Amino acid sequence: MTAPAAIKQADMRRLAAIANDHAMTIEVEADGKVYRFIPGIHNTRPQEDQAVDLGKGIRA
Repeated sequence: MTAPAAIKQADMRRLAAIANDHAMTIEVEADGKVYRFIPGIHNTRPQEDQAVDLGKGIRA
């Protein structure tokens, strides 16, 4: 019999989606191990001088 997973696959997918959507690294510690969810290089944060309306996706 296999050991139970430290982080469920559904939780891993949710964390990866959040990391990609917000272009940020998420770090989770479970069972003494650290798991990092790092977004891909193609994702970029909006520039400081760009205002983004997240509700409508319109750039000002």
